[in-house]
Amino acid sequence: MKLKTHPRAAEIVNTLAHKYIAVRSAEETSRANSALEALDQELENQGDLIQAIRDDLASPTPTHSAEELTQEIALLSQMKDQQEEQRVLLRKPRTPATISELAN
Repeated sequence: MKLKTHPRAAEIVNTLAHKYIAVRSAEETSRANSALEALDQELENQGDLIQAIRDDLASPTPTHSAEELTQEIALLSQMKDQQEEQRVLLRKPRTPATISELAN
């Protein structure tokens, strides 16, 4: 016994699947952009800390050592490298859902 299907059933199912993928892709893009903004903020904060240590070292009575400055600069460099990796990963196109077989 063969079931009768609506003549436009395949078109409707395919349209729904494509809309779902479009919505999920938009959500992924939004999440990626938020993550990139957070990474940018972390870098800015680390840069501000380094500048504060530099300013302190230039004062008549510094409370930080040159070694601390060197460590913070190394940390900033490491953070920049990690951020660049994340930036590449977050910008890679993803397919949040895969349509293995469209309706015929």
